[in-house]
Amino acid sequence: MTSDSLLSLQSTILRLLAQPNVDKRLGRGKHYFTKAVMNQFPAQEHPAREVITQVLWSLVGKGLVYIDIEQPAPENWSWRLTNAGVMSAKDEQFNPDDPERFLLRLQSNVPDMSDLVLMYAG
Repeated sequence: MTSDSLLSLQSTILRLLAQPNVDKRLGRGKHYFTKAVMNQFPAQEHPAREVITQVLWSLVGKGLVYIDIEQPAPENWSWRLTNAGVMSAKDEQFNPDDPERFLLRLQSNVPDMSDLVLMYAG
């Protein structure tokens, strides 16, 4: 996957986790949340399960996502947004925690931005 498609995947995951009616469970052999993420993309562009998992763990590392282990059965544990993750998923201001939307807003507000500035901003 390209860096742009990884940013898009990260943004998609954050937005899905903010939605109340999405099944966010880890599952065992069913991949509930992973399927929900895949369904956000056209069939021929579905990201691989492994890539989705890698992006989820990178979001854990950034402090935006955690695994809620309240349920006794691990397959019912679910992905959740931290407070910072909620702010990132719903923020309409410039928020670098959602790089895809951050860069789109930056480019629309500064249309003559150089490629070098864009590279460092991303």
